[in-house]
Amino acid sequence: MIQRRIEEYIECIYALGGGDKLVHNSDIAECMGIAPASVTEMLQKLSSENYISYERYKGAVLTKKGLKIAEELQHRHKALRDFLMALGLDEEISDKDAC
Repeated sequence: MIQRRIEEYIECIYALGGGDKLVHNSDIAECMGIAPASVTEMLQKLSSENYISYERYKGAVLTKKGLKIAEELQHRHKALRDFLMALGLDEEISDKDAC
């Protein structure tokens, strides 16, 4: 099982289109609500673990390994959201709580 923080980065990169295009550090920093320097450090770690392909000053794109995890996370999120909605929670609240 991977660390939750790594999952958050993978989800963010995926949401920004990183499944098929380079996503810039500044966009990831904004998505995550953190400083760009922190993003650079984590992107290097994700690259060393083969979750992303990272080029300094250009950005990151998910590898097949990272894309597979992103899709699994999306599936898990949707299943949990649907479950919460079946229990009677509002869609917006269910979506937020499923994260």
